[in-house]
Amino acid sequence: MQFCAEPPAAAKTSQTRYDTDVQEAITRRARELWEQRGRVDGHADEDWLQAEADVMMSRQTHAAPKTAFIVVKFSGSIYTAAYDPENCGDYRPGELRKGAPVAVRLDADKIYVKRPNGRELEGRILKKQPAAEASS
Repeated sequence: MQFCAEPPAAAKTSQTRYDTDVQEAITRRARELWEQRGRVDGHADEDWLQAEADVMMSRQTHAAPKTAFIVVKFSGSIYTAAYDPENCGDYRPGELRKGAPVAVRLDADKIYVKRPNGRELEGRILKKQPAAEASS
């Protein structure tokens, strides 16, 4: 019986050098695929490459959410807020021009910035500082 516990020679490139936990996850997944096939030999490279793809896809899916930031001057203060770029509707960075007036509302630790299309961009306030302090 043959089980592929390391990358096939054809797949050993600088792009397939992973840290130990990724390597172990790929090895476990390759073994699962080999066992699912009934431990039939002759598919070690195929199992490894499929396992590699499965593990990398899984890691992308479970990656920490991305965070983006917005800075807004409002009512004598400068607010720095974080927002999730993957869950902010159709907002795109650059949509709000630097220095352009915007409508803003605050609610506890949230800031809502009215966009040109009338929708709001919601952010979590990370920092508030007086506008005079920020310009020095």
